[in-house]
Amino acid sequence: MSLKQDIIVAIASGHSPSAIGVIRVSGYDSHRLALSLCEDLKGRPEPRKLYLSWLRHPGTKERLDRALVVFYEEGASYTGEEAVEFFCHGGIVVMQSVLDALIAGGARHARPGEFTKRALLNGKVDLVQAEAISLLSEARTTKARDLALEALSGVPSQQILSLHNRLIDILAQIEATLDFAEEDGVEVDKGGVIRELEMLLRESKRWVEDSIASLPLITGVKVALVGPPNAGKSSLLNAILGRKRAIVHPEPGTTRDIITEHLVLSGIPFVFADTAGIRDTSDEVEKEGVVLAKQALSEAHIVVLVVDPRDADARVEVQRLSRKPHMVVLSKADLWEDDGGVNLDIDAPVIKTSVFMPETIASLRSQIQSIGATLFSCAKSSVLCTERQIEACSKAVSNMESALVALKENEPLEVVAVMLRNGAESTAEILGLRVSDDVIERIFERFCVGK
Repeated sequence: MSLKQDIIVAIASGHSPSAIGVIRVSGYDSHRLALSLCEDLKGRPEPRKLYLSWLRHPGTKERLDRALVVFYEEGASYTGEEAVEFFCHGGIVVMQSVLDALIAGGARHARPGEFTKRALLNGKVDLVQAEAISLLSEARTTKARDLALEALSGVPSQQILSLHNRLIDILAQIEATLDFAEEDGVEVDKGGVIRELEMLLRESKRWVEDSIASLPLITGVKVALVGPPNAGKSSLLNAILGRKRAIVHPEPGTTRDIITEHLVLSGIPFVFADTAGIRDTSDEVEKEGVVLAKQALSEAHIVVLVVDPRDADARVEVQRLSRKPHMVVLSKADLWEDDGGVNLDIDAPVIKTSVFMPETIASLRSQIQSIGATLFSCAKSSVLCTERQIEACSKAVSNMESALVALKENEPLEVVAVMLRNGAESTAEILGLRVSDDVIERIFERFCVGK
């Protein structure tokens, strides 16, 4: 079914009971479908005007609700298509019955993020703004909200587009020299190109650095609890959260997958990850868990190494990790004496804890919060706001650096042109000017239904 013929519908206000619930409809002929439910509306409705009407099922004529309805013309709606929004009483049965009636009339359930995807395809937003809409829905702090609103404003998109166009201008100069040098004596100003490239590199590198520093504001500060099997990581996670979240069992290797949980400490969002014990194993399922644990270790903003000093040497476990931990936690302190290893020669804070000693858990939580606060204080206003955007910009930086080296070393201009072209493709990818369908699908599958 083509986009022009396809009418999509979803409850846009969530499925919990509320005073008002919003049902969103979009697609060609949405007005006709909506009017088939509106008992009190005759003729062509005025756009962007609220109408009060009884709603009836178009087939059974069953009365469903008395609601406010607003109609949007093509080009003037969120999606850019003909669209309608119903503001109903927010009961679950009421909302579902209106949704079912619209589907019976010819609409279909919208997929996650499909309204925003249509807005993107119809030129109402670019990909940076589309991702900002998702970030707004997920924002857990005012700082995260502010970053998302800045991205939605279009200002970062304009900056990225400006960099892209300047890169294209440089590429055009190189290609003009390649095409017309022999016939018309066209020759690129290498000095000018080098200066412009250096300027673009400084700008784009700053974007990447600032955005990496700002990611914890958006994604939450990632805390990985890592260490050998049966060290007490799951018990520690439950104690930090103040509730049972992870399965605790004396059998080593109980945790096979990554268990994540969100927690806000002093206004800072954290994402705690309880990982499988890192060890050599012949168990294929446990091997996969170890791979995931190492991935969580590499991606974490804060690494907490958990060791039971009765079973493992903390110094050996530190060396086993691919990166230095921010702290070493000696667990199950109620079962061993202080001389069991607190005074270790380790280049990281060493903390003893026990889930039966609440003051030790409070101290650990406080230290994690302190590191998170430091990360937050380093965050700056950023042009890029997702890992996808940072990755694409990093590719552009790499290609521009290679092109700059090639120019300075007088390599063939054909080589320089390839590098600049690759860089321009990466900047275009940030805005969605050039991006694969697979990437688009991955972005929008994270959206909630109704967005």
